[in-house]
Amino acid sequence: MLVCLAASGLVTVGSHTHEGHSTVGGQPYYQARLHSPWTGRPETGDERRARIWNDLVVSRAVLEEIVGRPPSALSLPFGCTGREVREAARRAGFRCIFAGREGLVDRKTDLMDLPRVRWERGPLLKQLKNLGHQPGLPRYKKEKRQKQAEGYFPQSSFASFIHG
Repeated sequence: MLVCLAASGLVTVGSHTHEGHSTVGGQPYYQARLHSPWTGRPETGDERRARIWNDLVVSRAVLEEIVGRPPSALSLPFGCTGREVREAARRAGFRCIFAGREGLVDRKTDLMDLPRVRWERGPLLKQLKNLGHQPGLPRYKKEKRQKQAEGYFPQSSFASFIHG
């Protein structure tokens, strides 16, 4: 199904890292300093940056093998978007990163620090549901909006959810 969605051009398949969901000693993988099992010492800054970069490169390669093209978007677990992570993502070939904070995008938003949109809660969902009811925009009957939405989202509960 993922391959079909990616091939449709309607969906952008992005990475969520390879090992970045892990925690080490209660800290997110990208923020933690790992200790070498051979030397017992913590990794250096250069070793940490190399580990993060390698994880991002692996995540891109895995998705490219599955969907036929490398992802350009990255959504970081735990919202770990420090300068070093953003730079590693840029070097690994990502063009944008979705961070852990919520919000909307404008022209000034840094593509390597995009806010996320959470559908399940918050005022944004109400704003999206009311898009057709904004002052200055034509108002349509619910049935007409539903029919238009079904043309764009066939057999989708998403259309009735947004337009209902």
